[in-house]
Amino acid sequence: MEIICEIMRLKEDKIKAYVDMHLNPWPELIKETKNAGIVEQYCFINGNIVVVTTKAKNIDEATIKLSKTETYKKWTTLVRNMLILDNNINLSKIDVVRTRCIFNLTELLKG
Repeated sequence: MEIICEIMRLKEDKIKAYVDMHLNPWPELIKETKNAGIVEQYCFINGNIVVVTTKAKNIDEATIKLSKTETYKKWTTLVRNMLILDNNINLSKIDVVRTRCIFNLTELLKG
């Protein structure tokens, strides 16, 4: 299994809408996310900083499969309009920074 973490910043006036979307996700998006191969995903928020962790057997394959669905395209368009193009996190003009996992207690405990 692969795990990634994505970090993003929300526009201040979009925080409530972002939280509301994630407290009430579209059922078809949940189904398509599972069908794409994503087995776990968590969103954390602190102020306007959002951290999303995603787990799948193959993150890239799952992301490509999910990104081809119309539901995901609509969801992502809404979310991307809530994000700040961030120079502070990764020194480039992108809205989401993908990080890699360097410690996974669950895997270590499996032995």
